Amino acid sequence: MAQNQTIVWHGLAEMELTLQKVQATVMSTNARVVNKAMYKAYKQSQELVPVDTGRLKASAEYVKAEPNTDIISTITYTTEYATYVHERLDVHHPHGQAKFLEQPINEVTRELQLEMVFANEELFKH
Repeated sequence: MAQNQTIVWHGLAEMELTLQKVQATVMSTNARVVNKAMYKAYKQSQELVPVDTGRLKASAEYVKAEPNTDIISTITYTTEYATYVHERLDVHHPHGQAKFLEQPINEVTRELQLEMVFANEELFKH
């Protein structure tokens, strides 16, 4: 004798809608946390960037993350000599320093990891 079992799951569409809302909330929260950290790194890099003519400092571009599938925020110094100034540890700068972007990014990365955990924990407490 054949055995047959059937499972009927009602509410799958509602569950998918709920998951989409949760995903949107998580992405929005994570983008906000990333933007806060990256803006802090941008401001710190502006304090550390060497200044001679001011062109390098003025070339900085900060792009905020959007809550898409990938959360990407960037800080870029766009002069043709930005990499040279950033990487040369043997060059003395009367104002500023080498690694003017790397140092702030490293500092905020540690903070960002903790902020991301706390922000996402808060989402799921309710």
